Amino acid sequence: MGTNVLVLFAFCAAFFIFWTIHATAAPRLACISEEMREKSRAIMLLGIDDALRRHTVRIFNTWMKDPAQQPERARAGMRHGVEAYVGSHEVLRKWNPPICQGD
Repeated sequence: MGTNVLVLFAFCAAFFIFWTIHATAAPRLACISEEMREKSRAIMLLGIDDALRRHTVRIFNTWMKDPAQQPERARAGMRHGVEAYVGSHEVLRKWNPPICQGD
């Protein structure tokens, strides 16, 4: 169950970032400084990296506890984790909130 929670968290984070970028009916993000944008991006990248790291540990721990249908289950779980990881990085790379004028 923990693995599913991590994958769901990563998916939700990616969806939130994607939605923030592409939402047309939603209000635009307030402008931020370039420094704050890059700091925010770095924090999000660390979170995404940490989520995949924890997901990998959870997959391996599950394999050690329950060898049934392994390595297929581990392979499928890691595929989902990596897909969320790569997708999150792609969305975050495109994330570009407006820079405040006069900063």
